[in-house]
Amino acid sequence: MFPRTILGELRKWKDSSFRKPLVLRGARQTGKTCAVNEFAKDYRQFIAFNLEKKTDKELFLRHSSVFDLLQAAFLRAGKDFSLRHETLIFI
Repeated sequence: MFPRTILGELRKWKDSSFRKPLVLRGARQTGKTCAVNEFAKDYRQFIAFNLEKKTDKELFLRHSSVFDLLQAAFLRAGKDFSLRHETLIFI
């Protein structure tokens, strides 16, 4: 993969103490997912969801609280919930 400007911007977002959920927008097939996959290497754990997949979508529909959703997501992905603050979740 060649260097991308977006990776620097994502790392700035990660280092910010005031960060909020991030939305990446752009045209189809421009490397957004590839950039996120590369950025995920900066985290101890990475969980990705594709809401076009029925099983991923059902997980979000089934849980009404964010905490329950997070626990279920970590369990389903086989990730350590105690490392949730060091985990990148990509939806």
